Amino acid sequence: MPRNSVELGWGARPIKEQHPVLSKAIADHFDRDNVALSRLRVRGFVTDSEHRSIVKRLTKKIAAEIQAALARL
Repeated sequence: MPRNSVELGWGARPIKEQHPVLSKAIADHFDRDNVALSRLRVRGFVTDSEHRSIVKRLTKKIAAEIQAALARL
């Protein structure tokens, strides 16, 4: 997987597997967010628009954590 991408959704690989540079705690946190978002989406509690907005914000947070982890190397 390219270094500048992240897979989200119910079938996505764990974040730690996608980006090993992240700590286990941070990656697990994002995995729980992904599962929660997927669950809310499937159950119809978030609209398409809300889902896109949340994915965009979540992706930005993941990217920021990846950049911070790379800076610490």
